Amino acid sequence: MLHFQAGASIPQVILNFSRSGSRTIAFYAPKRWAQDGQVVEQKSLDEISLNPIHLGRTMEEIFSSLVHEMVHLHQFAFGRPSRRSYHNKEWASKMKAVGLQPNDGTGKETGQKVSHTIIEGGRFQMAFQAMPESHGLPWRVFVEGEEAAGGEAGKAPVTKVKGKSGKRFKYTCDGCGNNIWGKEGLRVICGECEVEFQPVQ
Repeated sequence: MLHFQAGASIPQVILNFSRSGSRTIAFYAPKRWAQDGQVVEQKSLDEISLNPIHLGRTMEEIFSSLVHEMVHLHQFAFGRPSRRSYHNKEWASKMKAVGLQPNDGTGKETGQKVSHTIIEGGRFQMAFQAMPESHGLPWRVFVEGEEAAGGEAGKAPVTKVKGKSGKRFKYTCDGCGNNIWGKEGLRVICGECEVEFQPVQ
């Protein structure tokens, strides 16, 4: 069982890894798993899934995405969730309470596509820093035949990519302004804002 806060816990959940959607970092799906093929209250479990493609971020960022989805699970179990994939004010309030600041890339805390930043000195950051390193993810993923990540927990790996022509193109995150360079047509999610980098003309 994943614990949500001291003295309380969220319902049991299946933790899964899925490459469904290259731009999806993680997702929460209620009542996704069932026993004996019967989706009933006593025999169904929700799912939180992480996309292995995006496990090249720092361990703190990866775990913040996990907690982001745990807040969805908490709201589905004890609150009033909105329509599918929508992030409402109740969800945003709980996110801030656990130490994650919701942000849709324009400064709004609610909406259909909302990511988050880690609040300095907040509950999440304090809990993560107190977590033993042995609780991190020991395995990462291989992408297109190259090792995408590995080594020391908490440090993002560096993958050098060049196009066939050797020319590198600039991409910018509209959320935080970070820049990266890579081959033409590259599609990358920002680890800070969880939005896609856009090509700079």
